[in-house]
Amino acid sequence: MALGTQNDATLHSGDTLTLEVTVNDSSGSAVDLTAATFTWAMSKKSSSAVAPRGAALLTKALASGVTLIDAATGRIDITLDPADTESLAGTYYHELQMTDTGVVSTVLYGTVIIKKDLI
Repeated sequence: MALGTQNDATLHSGDTLTLEVTVNDSSGSAVDLTAATFTWAMSKKSSSAVAPRGAALLTKALASGVTLIDAATGRIDITLDPADTESLAGTYYHELQMTDTGVVSTVLYGTVIIKKDLI
């Protein structure tokens, strides 16, 4: 099973952001991602909890924002394009879920702070 890690990010609305992720198991070894699928989601974060299941404002999957960089070394990228965040500002929760041979793991989670930009 893959180990979940926290990754917080800050960006300005309308900027590009790439989250570089290496998926490791509990011993710290890279997980082979050859058969894995991924879904990344971001929701508005309330003061005390994450938004309810299914309330994602933005989702990404393989070939639509999630890119497999190197399956053997467990490396993927999640890319937010300018249009994804241009109208957003505030604190958000994000997580990346991996499904590999029927096993579902949350391999990345954290907070994304989006600052409204001037330009």
